[in-house]
Amino acid sequence: SEMLVLDGAFAGCDTLENITINENNSCFVFEDDVLYYVNENLGEKSIYCFLASSDKKIFTVPEDITEINDYAFYNCKNLEEIVINIERLNFAYGGLKVQKLSMDEAFTIGEGAFKGCENLRRADLTSVYVIEESAFEDCANLKNVTFNCNGCRFGARAFANTGFENIVIKGYFIELGKEMFADCLNLKSVEFKENVEEIPADIVANCPSLERVFVSR
Repeated sequence: SEMLVLDGAFAGCDTLENITINENNSCFVFEDDVLYYVNENLGEKSIYCFLASSDKKIFTVPEDITEINDYAFYNCKNLEEIVINIERLNFAYGGLKVQKLSMDEAFTIGEGAFKGCENLRRADLTSVYVIEESAFEDCANLKNVTFNCNGCRFGARAFANTGFENIVIKGYFIELGKEMFADCLNLKSVEFKENVEEIPADIVANCPSLERVFVSR
C-alpha cells in the first residue's frame, strides 16, 4: 500500500540534508534539494518540500509543476528569489489535456509555503492564481513581488510581516484575505484601484509606518 505523507511533514527540519526514496516508490522524487510528489494518473506534480538546509539562493519552479504544497519552503533562510512564470499549465485526465483552467484547477501556493524565508527578496507570481493563508508570512525582506492581478484569491495573512513599502492593488480579484498585509512595519502607502470591490477587515492592521491609503472608488 502507498504511504501517506502529510503536507508540512518536514517543516522545521532545518538541518535535514538528504531524503532517500526507495527505487520502487513512484510517487516521490528527490533531486537538487527538492522533494516532489508525482501523480502520473492525473498528470500532476507538486513541490512537497524544499530543504531548509539548502544553500540555493534562487529557485525557478519547473514548468511541469501544478502545485506548491503547504509549508513546502518553510523557514528556507538562504532562499532570496523564487520565480514562478508558467504561461500555460496542462492538466491531463485520462489522456485528455485541458488547457483552459477553471479556478479550482489554477496554480496554487499552499498554506505557509514560504513562511519564515527571511532572505527572500523577490517573487515573480505572474502565473499564480491562488495564494493560501500565510504563504509568505514572516518573509521580512520580501519587497519586490509581481502579481497576476486578475482572478486571484489570497488567503488571510498571505503577506503579513513582509518588507513591503508601497502596495498597489488593482485588477479583478476574487478575494483579498483578512490581514493580508498586517504587521508590515515598513509599509508607507497602499492604493486600491477602481476595480477592487471589497477591502477585508484588518488588511493593513498594525502597520506603524503607514502614511497614505488611497481608494479610487
